[in-house]
Amino acid sequence: MEGKSELKKFWIQVKKLKQRNKKEIKKEQKNFTRDKKSYKKYLYDKWRNSVEIRDNYTCQICKTSYLGIKKGHQVSHILSKENYSQLMYEINNGIFLCFSCHKNAKISSHLDGFAFSYWLMKNKEEQYNYLIDYLDILNKSVSQLF
Repeated sequence: MEGKSELKKFWIQVKKLKQRNKKEIKKEQKNFTRDKKSYKKYLYDKWRNSVEIRDNYTCQICKTSYLGIKKGHQVSHILSKENYSQLMYEINNGIFLCFSCHKNAKISSHLDGFAFSYWLMKNKEEQYNYLIDYLDILNKSVSQLF
């Protein structure tokens, strides 16, 4: 029974988030009159800029600063946008990395997902816990279906 109450709380949270997001999106759309593709780019750019500011334009792995430098870095999704599209614009699902650390570091999520997860747990605890809680709730809701 406890699982059902947690599932109900989860869906209530999702509904509230969707309602809040719908209000924010409608407000933004009134000020943004271009096509849907441009609007998605606008949302992505807004997400990217928020992550850059939060991480102070600094690679979170090697700590190289890219403040004022337009090349050599990127904001990456921690949980892939292909598999977790609902987190595509969630700031806690983003991390500022230099190209080298993103693709080639020993703890790169592309080379060793387990090592990257461990690094995230130790170095970005708030983001790690947010994403783990999200995955845990998602897993429970899926397991309730079967």
